[in-house]
Amino acid sequence: MKIRSVLTAASLCLSFLLLSEGAQAGLIPIGNAGFEQPAFGENEWAYATVAPIPSWTVSAPGVTAVWNPADGVYYDMIPEGQQVLGMDGASTVAQILLDTLAQDMIYTLRVEVGNRQLAGEAYSGYRIQFMAGGALIAEDNNSLFPPDREWRTSELQFITNSNTTNLGTNLEVRLTALGDGVSFDDARLEANSSPTQVPLPATLALFLTGLFALFRIAAVRNPTSTFKHWETVYSIPEICQTSSRTTIA
Repeated sequence: MKIRSVLTAASLCLSFLLLSEGAQAGLIPIGNAGFEQPAFGENEWAYATVAPIPSWTVSAPGVTAVWNPADGVYYDMIPEGQQVLGMDGASTVAQILLDTLAQDMIYTLRVEVGNRQLAGEAYSGYRIQFMAGGALIAEDNNSLFPPDREWRTSELQFITNSNTTNLGTNLEVRLTALGDGVSFDDARLEANSSPTQVPLPATLALFLTGLFALFRIAAVRNPTSTFKHWETVYSIPEICQTSSRTTIA
């Protein structure tokens, strides 16, 4: 067995172990995140009291409607799809997700916030809240002010650990208009492993044990090689002990 083959196999093993140690990461589903349902023709809309918004619950009074704005009239562009959520008069919509709050994760919630251009109407601001088990864990309280006809991306981030409260409870997204002229679109939630998650010493020991076994095979097949000398100098316990003392910040 050539040293290149041994090192290649070792690299593949280590890569697999490192990947298996991390938690799964990616987008967490938000139903009807772009407000494309119920579907309307151009410049058509309906109040949520008449046409309920799939996946979302209207939890505060006010004017809330899914809307298909005419191209280039109220906004220069639409962030996602053709429709948006238009809100007036201190309205709130909320969605409780199927996913639950997990330990050692970085959650990032992004929502597009729009300033609707309509004669005689002033943009009043917004609030976006990220919840778990009904408790607030992150909030954007009107930090952006989109220019007329434009959108800006609101971003919230929350990092969990073993001391985080409400672990295991359902996640929730709440979108609130503080008054008139506010629209929302393209809500998305991402979860990634926290940087504090590192391979355990036991995992590294397992990897080194496998690597040692590969060298033993090579030494048996070619007793005169440097693999045989390497085997007589080092032992598995010594290697594992050395690796377990390594500190990863």
